[in-house]
Amino acid sequence: MNRINKKSILSLLIVLLASCVIFAGCGDSSKKPIEAKDGYAEGRIGDSFKTYFFVYSIDSVSFVKEYAGVKAQEGNHFIDAVITIKNTFENEIPLWLSDFQIQWDINENDENFDYALSIDSENTLSDGYKLQKAETITKHYIFEVPENSKKYSISFLEIFDDGTETGKDGDVFFTYFENNK
Repeated sequence: MNRINKKSILSLLIVLLASCVIFAGCGDSSKKPIEAKDGYAEGRIGDSFKTYFFVYSIDSVSFVKEYAGVKAQEGNHFIDAVITIKNTFENEIPLWLSDFQIQWDINENDENFDYALSIDSENTLSDGYKLQKAETITKHYIFEVPENSKKYSISFLEIFDDGTETGKDGDVFFTYFENNK
């Protein structure tokens, strides 16, 4: 009898453990992407955003002095942002390095922003990449920022062929993060 109880308990524990693993693996992917309200959306690393053209997430960021043999300028470092993008539009869409912009230590009068660098690597996005309908890619966007900066956001602004940028016809999405070192 004691042996049967141990087997039953062990089987129950295995089923519970398997359930926990299954549900934990589905946790982030089952979260609904953040959509803009009144032309604006914000989130943190790992959050997904739904734009007019695609769903994307900034999966991780790391602070490095060098990437693919390219070194940051004196007093700067690179932010290696891993971004996953899935085309949800009805056609292919072009992606540019300037689609995502980084801002750091922003105050009212500061203009601390830049775009991803063009670094030749199989892991980075080539400028003018054509993302096919329903295609998903994960690429590294490399930004150069001052070493002493602490607070950041990476943004995407919808811009349409007619130049529309704001409100319902062109939303802006921000992913916020910090360097606590």
